[in-house]
Amino acid sequence: MTRTKASTSRRRTISAIPLCWLNRHTPDREHAQWDGKHFVSTCTQCNAPIRRRKKNVWLKDWLDDEPQGATPTPK
Repeated sequence: MTRTKASTSRRRTISAIPLCWLNRHTPDREHAQWDGKHFVSTCTQCNAPIRRRKKNVWLKDWLDDEPQGATPTPK
């Protein structure tokens, strides 16, 4: 079975979509820093500030949305 040109180019297009749209970012690992609680870096695709939530899961910096001096509510 031979692959058609359309299926090959379609596969490349799907893999080229940045995961940033789904809040899964790729960190600039050389410049990642520890802030005392999380690793902090910038996304190599969209240059957004990101934090490492857990191993291999980098999300947009959620601490920027909190007001200064705000205390998180306990769950």
